[in-house]
Amino acid sequence: MVVALVTSSTQGVGPAIALRLADDGFDVAVNDLPSRVRNLEALACKIALKGRRSCTVLGDASSEADVQEMISSTVEELGSLDVMVANAGVCIMKSILSTSSEEWDRIAAINSHDTSLCHKYAAKQMRDQGREIRIIGASSVAGKRVLRAALQKFQRMPWQVRIFESPLHLHRLTEVQAPKFGRYGVTINAYAPGTLL
Repeated sequence: MVVALVTSSTQGVGPAIALRLADDGFDVAVNDLPSRVRNLEALACKIALKGRRSCTVLGDASSEADVQEMISSTVEELGSLDVMVANAGVCIMKSILSTSSEEWDRIAAINSHDTSLCHKYAAKQMRDQGREIRIIGASSVAGKRVLRAALQKFQRMPWQVRIFESPLHLHRLTEVQAPKFGRYGVTINAYAPGTLL
């Protein structure tokens, strides 16, 4: 059996990722905040209807203790961890001039810190179980755009400066970590969706 864990499973592309993994033969642990437990349970039921095992693991992907607990709960419930999808992400649509320190910290914690934690503890689990694992992080198409084009648009859409910072960090993190972890059988990639309506 192959097992995947998807963080922020009930938001954005999370449900589609979890269901596609089930279609592809994975047992899937679904994660989100405690306030979304009903959505998680409904998603787990949909996965079960596809003939795959599922479990819900509550927690905040930007909390180190929670990420550790998510992974250990997944392994305890489903037997292993083969794919880690760090899907959590947030975007605050406002000018840099009116963005508070708390909002900066929230963006960094959810969009950058959580991915680093998922890399760290999923890789540790791979080491412990002695087989390869894949780690996939959520970025944004904004991080792939040319910075010059972003700056040209800044006059019309000043909030866009908030979109570009964390995806750029995630792209660089993936590029730097992939060869380092690759030596140990860990494959690291990132996906970059566009605007979700």
